[in-house]
Amino acid sequence: HGCGVLGRNPDSEQPLGYGGGGVVKYFGLDYAENNIIYAGQLSKAFNSPGGFVGCARETDVKFGILNLAKNSNTLVFTGPICTAGLSSAKTTLDLNAAEGDLQRKRLLEATLGFCEGLKALGCPHTYHGFPIVNIYWTPVQVCAEVYRELMSARQGAFQRGVITTPMWYPI
Repeated sequence: HGCGVLGRNPDSEQPLGYGGGGVVKYFGLDYAENNIIYAGQLSKAFNSPGGFVGCARETDVKFGILNLAKNSNTLVFTGPICTAGLSSAKTTLDLNAAEGDLQRKRLLEATLGFCEGLKALGCPHTYHGFPIVNIYWTPVQVCAEVYRELMSARQGAFQRGVITTPMWYPI
């Protein structure tokens, strides 16, 4: 599908990979050889209702995935996707083809900068190469300062077109 944070052939220039395509491409897996059934949804990256299930033809023959999808009642899982949702999904695919690698690079730079800011504040955190940062809250004074900085950074990111979702674990 070409969207998503992770893509194929990650390297030092683009650690998140190129072209989107998700975790399967990132790890260089083969859909048929590994019997991968890929399920996803459009609401986060696409801001569109809808979802998908895909697999290699060989996997479908073995497990009957497409038959299951064809015979599933969409009302159990979701309603049918509307025309506006399809249009926004197509626009997102087109935008990703044109700018996706640049956006992935910007996301990585912003994440690394955020981690440096946490380090400067003395806030313990973990970062494992994916743009999800775990923050370990410590003394109340540090928590309050980190929270203020986090909200300020969030506002700055929003003004540059980056949406963040700070949340308490486990939400």
